[in-house]
Amino acid sequence: MQSYNETIDEIYGCTNPPPVHIGGDQLTRERFSGAKGLHQGAFDARERLRDLYPITFELWHTAMNFLTMAYQKLFSLDSFETGSMNGERIRIRRHDVNADVKNHYDVDKDFFLSFVKSYIVEALCDFFGLSDLNSTPTKNVPPDPMTDLWLQQTMDHFIEIYVFSGHKIHTIVEETVKDSLIPITV
Repeated sequence: MQSYNETIDEIYGCTNPPPVHIGGDQLTRERFSGAKGLHQGAFDARERLRDLYPITFELWHTAMNFLTMAYQKLFSLDSFETGSMNGERIRIRRHDVNADVKNHYDVDKDFFLSFVKSYIVEALCDFFGLSDLNSTPTKNVPPDPMTDLWLQQTMDHFIEIYVFSGHKIHTIVEETVKDSLIPITV
């Protein structure tokens, strides 16, 4: 951390530089925070590393864990159906995609993002009744002029249908069970 201070002094040419944003992965952030904590008792603001803030971290490990979980749930080398992750991987000849995310992170991340985006585009085409991306909507046609309220309500409806459709059933069942319970008073 002292070398950071010295480098900042060199860059700004003074001993009173503006705050400098520092960070790294989660472990590096903990190290930075720990070092600042150890220096809090210093008499000089510079020695307290006052100019090194905010300290943030990248969620790289979290992203890898999420991607690993997504591949465990959605990717199967035994699935060859059109629309499955492996089926689409084969169809577009992405032979570098592998279920072992930790050793193929960048390739797997790029494939996953393109896979999810393609499903979102397909869902929007279905929702608006588009035969292709350049056609005119035949369902959920926007009014002229389109308002923010219409857009918000329509996208809420889209999300309810295409994202939370399975969740809604569970919520209705839970509410029915909860409503059927007899309250007990003590």
